[in-house]
Amino acid sequence: MSIPFSKQRLKRDIVADLRFDLDRGLAVSGEDLLRAVEQRMGALPDELRELFVAFSIPAVLRKGRPPNDRAALDFAMGDLDERYSSLLEQFRSEDVSPSRPRMTPSERAYRQLLDEFRDDFPNIDWQALRNKHSAWKNGHFHSKDFVDSEDVEAEIERQFPTHKK
Repeated sequence: MSIPFSKQRLKRDIVADLRFDLDRGLAVSGEDLLRAVEQRMGALPDELRELFVAFSIPAVLRKGRPPNDRAALDFAMGDLDERYSSLLEQFRSEDVSPSRPRMTPSERAYRQLLDEFRDDFPNIDWQALRNKHSAWKNGHFHSKDFVDSEDVEAEIERQFPTHKK
């Protein structure tokens, strides 16, 4: 007795596949999401199907070392510096109520900035943000070894000095 091939295969679990892709940090398209919903619930009306196709879940950020993008960090620091000045002035002028825990205006400003700039400065606390901001303001933010030289010969000489006998 032979069993048809279509009955020999296991049914693919699209929902499990999508969960696996999301855990790996991959994006999920609206069409994949539509197939998963229809596998579990049945066919959807055409108006709803069109919405699913237009939808896409963004990829999850992976853990690990962040990209080395100095320009984006400089721009974020510039924006943070402007916002910090205005917040510090605002918090210094406010009266502190006895019910609120005692916090310096600077700490309050950095805590609020962490919330506003969470995409630019993830996974740090207010003290680390304060130190990073201070280093940026004092010109110690980037390595001193990084020199953007227009003179190629001078740059080669700087990186590979000749030994004089």
